[in-house]
Amino acid sequence: MIFLAVCDGPGPAPEAGFLKDRFPSAEVIEMSLGPRTAGQIVALAPHMIVLNPRARGDEGVELCSVLKADLATREVPLVLVVPRGCPAATRAKVLEAGADALLEEPVDPAELAALSVAMLRRRDDRFRAQVDQAEEGFLVHDGQGRIRDANRRACDTLGYSREELVALRLEDIHETFWLEGAQSAWKKIRAGLPHTRLDHLRRKDGTRLPVEIRLGRLEVGGEVLFLALLRDVREREAAERALGESERTFAAVFRSSPVANLLTSMPEGTVIDVNDVFLRDMVYRREELVGHRVRDLGMFDRPEDLGGVLAEMKEKGKVYGREVAFRTREGNLLTCLLSVVEVSIGGRPCRLSSVLDISGRKRQEEALRESEARFRAAFEDVNLSVCVLSTDGRFLRVNDATCRLLGYTRDELERMSVADVTHSDDLEIAPGFMERAIAGESGHAAFVKRYLRRDGGVVWGQVSSSLVRDSRGEPLCFIAHLQDVTELQLARENLEASSADLERRVKERTAEFESANLELEGFSYSVSHDLRAPLRAIDGFSRRVVDRYGPLLDEEGMRLLGVIRSNTRRMSELIDGLLAFSRAGRGEIRRTVVSSEALAGSVFLEIVSEADHRERIAFAVGELPDAWGDGRLLRQVWVNLLSNAVKFSAHSLSPRIEVSGAVEGDMTVYRVRDNGAGFDPAYAAKLFGVFQRLHGMTEFEGTGVGLALVRRIVSRHGGEVRAEGAVGEGACFSFSLPLRPERPPARLSGEERALRPRAPTA
Repeated sequence: MIFLAVCDGPGPAPEAGFLKDRFPSAEVIEMSLGPRTAGQIVALAPHMIVLNPRARGDEGVELCSVLKADLATREVPLVLVVPRGCPAATRAKVLEAGADALLEEPVDPAELAALSVAMLRRRDDRFRAQVDQAEEGFLVHDGQGRIRDANRRACDTLGYSREELVALRLEDIHETFWLEGAQSAWKKIRAGLPHTRLDHLRRKDGTRLPVEIRLGRLEVGGEVLFLALLRDVREREAAERALGESERTFAAVFRSSPVANLLTSMPEGTVIDVNDVFLRDMVYRREELVGHRVRDLGMFDRPEDLGGVLAEMKEKGKVYGREVAFRTREGNLLTCLLSVVEVSIGGRPCRLSSVLDISGRKRQEEALRESEARFRAAFEDVNLSVCVLSTDGRFLRVNDATCRLLGYTRDELERMSVADVTHSDDLEIAPGFMERAIAGESGHAAFVKRYLRRDGGVVWGQVSSSLVRDSRGEPLCFIAHLQDVTELQLARENLEASSADLERRVKERTAEFESANLELEGFSYSVSHDLRAPLRAIDGFSRRVVDRYGPLLDEEGMRLLGVIRSNTRRMSELIDGLLAFSRAGRGEIRRTVVSSEALAGSVFLEIVSEADHRERIAFAVGELPDAWGDGRLLRQVWVNLLSNAVKFSAHSLSPRIEVSGAVEGDMTVYRVRDNGAGFDPAYAAKLFGVFQRLHGMTEFEGTGVGLALVRRIVSRHGGEVRAEGAVGEGACFSFSLPLRPERPPARLSGEERALRPRAPTA
C-alpha cells in the first residue's frame, strides 16, 4: 500500500511521520509541490494522498481540481490539510474541487489514522461493488493455484458462492490443470501484457463451460498474484455455429437461386463468385468472371449505369429494382432489374447483386402497349358504336360513335345503364341474354332492339354482344357492337306491308288462275271428248270399209283408206300429248328422294320390251346420284328422253345409249347421250317447243310434244334442260335438278338468337 504525503514547504511533512507510525507495512512517500507534481502522482499510483499546501491562497483548490480530473486518480482518496480557521467558502471550494476530506492544522495523528482507515475501507467497498457489478467474471489466484478472490459474476458463472470459490484451487475447476506447467506459463506474463486463451472450466454441477480466459499479472503488497478475466463464450460459439450455418445456407441459396446472383468484394468490385443462372444468362464461364473486376468486364451496356449504381449504394446502402441494360459475352442486350445489398462473408464486406432478366417481360409489355394502342384505335376511331358493359348492364366505356348515335356525352353515358336508354317494350331482351351468358349457356348473341336518344327519338340497333371472362373463367364484362339499322328496319316494315299487299294480290290472282285452270280443264276435256268422237267414227268407218269392201277396192283405194286411218291415229296421239303437256303444268309437286339409277333402268326395260331389240342396243348406266323431286313427273322425263334416244339411234349399225349423272355445285345434272341421227345445233332452241320437229314424219315418228313436256317438268322443279349434238354424230340431252336442302330456312333477323358458343377470354 502506498501513501503519498505532499507539501510545498521546506523540511519533512509531519503527515508522513504519522502515516508511517500508523501503517508500518505501508510505503509512505513524501513529495514537494512543483510544476510536474500532478504527473508524478499519477505515475506512482498511490492508494491515498495527503495534500498540505503551505502557501496561503487557492493553490489547494487548483491542485485538487487537476488531480481529480485525471482518470488514473479518480478513485484515489484525497485528504487536504487547511489552515485553522479556514473560511467556510474556501472549504466549500476545496470540497467542490475534488477533496474527499479536510483536516485543520495542526493535524492530529489519531484523527489522520482513523480517517485514512475509513477512506481506504470505503474505497475498497466501492471497488468491490464495481467489480461485483461487472459484466465479466474475475478470479484472483496466486502462484500456487489457490483462488484468493472472485466477483459475483464469476460465482454465478461457475455456480459457487464466493466463500466456496475462495476455498478451492484451480485444479478443482479445471479438469486438465497442471500446476508446474501453469507456473511455467505464468512466469512469461508481465504486468500490462495479459495472456488470452480459450479453455473449459467445470461448474459446480459438473457441466463443462467454454470460456475465454484473459490472464494478467498483479503485485499486491510485494506479492505476485494473477487476475483471470472469464468470459462465457457459449453464446459466441452458438453465434459462430449459427454464422457457419447461415453462411452454408447463404451458399446453397446463392447457388440454387432461380435469379442470377453475383458476389463481389468491397470496395474494389472484384468478382468472388457467381451462380449458374448468371453464367447461363450472361453466357460466361466461371473462370472468365471470378477474380476480375466488374468494371473491366464491360457487362454494363452504359458505363454511366455502373456509376449510378455505386452512387446509390453510397447514398442509401442498397439498390433495389434498378432497371439496367446488360450486354452478354456474345453481345446480346438484356434488360434486367438489378438489386444490390451489402453482406458480410466470413467477416469480409461484400456486395451481393441479383440480376433478374426482364427482357421477355419488356417485350410482352411492349406488345401489350401495341395491343392496347390497336384496341384504342379500333375502339375510338371505328365508325361503329362499341360499348364495354359491366355484368349488371352499366356502361363502363363508350366510344364517340355511341355518343353520336344516342345523343349523350361520354360522361353522361358512363353514369347510366343499358336499361336507361332502352325502349320500354324491349327491356327484357338484353338482361335475358346476360343472365344466360353468365350462367354459361351462351357467350355470344345478336339481337335487334330499340334505343331512346337523348332528344326523345327512337333508334333501331343491331346488337352483337360477347361475354369476356378473366383468366379464372369468372365473368368480367360484356363487349357490345351496336349498328344503326333504323332505315333498314323501316324498309323491312315497308317491305312487310308490301309483302302483305302482294300476298293478298297473289291470292286473288291465284284464285283467278285456279278458276281459269278449272275452265281450261273443262275445255280440254270437252275438246278431247269432242275431237275424239269424230276421230273414232272416222277410224271405225274406215275399218268397216276395209273389212267389207276391201276386195272391191283397187290398190290406190286401199292406200287412201290406210292414209285416213294413219292420220286419225296421229291426231289421237297429238291430242294425248297436248293433254299431257297441259296436265304437266298443273298440280302440286310432291318432292321425295328418287333413285335415278333404278328409275332410268326400269324405264329402258319398259321402252325396249323385245329382248332381240335390247340386245342390239349398248345401254350403259353409270352411278347416278339420287334426285329430289316428284317421282311421277321425273319418270315422264326419263321416258321421253330415253324414247328419243332409242328412236333416233335405231338406224345406227351399233346403237349406243349412255346415261350419266353428277353433283355440280348446288345442282344434280343428268345426261342421256346416243350415237343416232343427231341434229343441226343451229336449231337446238326449237327442240323444246310444242309440235317442233327437226326430222320428217317419214323418217322418225313423233308428235313434237315430248321434249316440250320434259322442259316444263324440269322447269317446275327449278332446273334447266340443254341439248347438244351434230347431224349424224348423235345427241346429248341433259337436265339439272336442285339438291335436297340440308336445313330449314333461317329465322328472320330482329329476333334474338345465339350465334355460337365462345371460349372464355381474359
